[in-house]
Amino acid sequence: EMQHNCQLHRMSFCADDKTDKRIFTFICTEPETKKHLCYVFDSEKCAEEITLAIGQAFDLAYKKFLESGGKDVETRKQIGNLQKR
Repeated sequence: EMQHNCQLHRMSFCADDKTDKRIFTFICTEPETKKHLCYVFDSEKCAEEITLAIGQAFDLAYKKFLESGGKDVETRKQIGNLQKR
């Protein structure tokens, strides 16, 4: 069941709580208002796996970006921001 839909390029941070294995969070820019929203989820003890999967998605997106020659300026800017974090 899908509860939220956030495009990967709108995410700026993702982390799991090291003291509570159920909690993970991410920050996402809302497309309409351009505000940053923080989402916090209770994941039944698999938060680390979820954040690792999101991290792998970032890595894959970056590799695809490099393969395309970085032609999309907006994507290049977003990837640069992700690398800094």
